[in-house]
Amino acid sequence: MTPREARAEDSTICAEIHIASWRDAFADIVSEEVMTRMTNRDRQEQVYAFAAESSSHHGFLIPAEEPLGMAWYGPARRSEMKDAAELICIHVRKEGQGRGLGKALLEHTLADMKQNGYDRCYLWVFRDNEKARRFYEAMGFVPSAERKSTLEAEEIMYRKEL
Repeated sequence: MTPREARAEDSTICAEIHIASWRDAFADIVSEEVMTRMTNRDRQEQVYAFAAESSSHHGFLIPAEEPLGMAWYGPARRSEMKDAAELICIHVRKEGQGRGLGKALLEHTLADMKQNGYDRCYLWVFRDNEKARRFYEAMGFVPSAERKSTLEAEEIMYRKEL
């Protein structure tokens, strides 16, 4: 299944995928207060509409009757990584997991990064999200020594040469 580019009119779908994924993956990692804030439908629709309209951000959806996954990336937000792409998010709904959708989505996103002139990328993952960490490592990402506290949880930076 080949991902397609996300458009501004997909902001509701992206918000739904985001909310479902957050509730499934992070319920044991972040507080209820953080979860409520990060799964606010209006806020997420605005975030994804803005990202879709931005020329520097790129999003992809797994096409289906009801899209099951998405990924978004953009230029690095950290000054010391200024030549890298940052994988901002990749989410696959629970019912789409275990079918190779995440792998197809990430491979497509990494190829697009390369096509857009990036030769490396990075992402942040919650330290306690072991399933995601195993996935990224299987896809060639390497954990770095970089750590930060975000949303009351520790995150680890992972890196990959493209």
